[in-house]
Amino acid sequence: GDDLRRVHWPSSARHGDLQVRQFRPPRHGRLSVIIDTRPPGDQTSMLDVTTSIAGSIAAAVLAAGDAIRIETTDGRSTPLMLGRSHLDDMLEFLALLDGGSSRINPEVPVGSGTVVAVSADPRVATDIAARQTLGRRLRARVVVTVDAANWAPAGSTSTAGSHRTGDWIHLTGAGQLASHWRLDSLIKAGA
Repeated sequence: GDDLRRVHWPSSARHGDLQVRQFRPPRHGRLSVIIDTRPPGDQTSMLDVTTSIAGSIAAAVLAAGDAIRIETTDGRSTPLMLGRSHLDDMLEFLALLDGGSSRINPEVPVGSGTVVAVSADPRVATDIAARQTLGRRLRARVVVTVDAANWAPAGSTSTAGSHRTGDWIHLTGAGQLASHWRLDSLIKAGA
């Protein structure tokens, strides 16, 4: 019953038996964004900023055809979602997030694949050891920090103070993520 076009003739000759090629569908990259909801990241203004960043990442990942899960450090999570049709569900989850726990749930992160952590905790932004500890604990390939004290509102074009250094992206205002974000290399590295 196999189609003769799928027979790999050189392998069949070597093994003395028909060898049929089996094609696997392409594997999509998987990314988990973990929002640090520990205080002060649970404050309404900072939670709005971190969820906005997570939403921007989710939109880019879904548009690229990859799978994403949003998690919080206190254990709330979306299922793994794939395709633009899930963007509304993802954004609804983010819109309904409220304050979190002061501890990281031991079950986080839930899934596999590449992990990106988003935190508004000033210690994580300013203390290398705290940032590395959070990154290791969450198995994060990249930690995105938000400068809560100096956050520039939407519409501001300044990128002053924002930067990317290896596995760390530091943001000081709305609209800065795009200039530091490299989705393709991030997804491929963790897929």
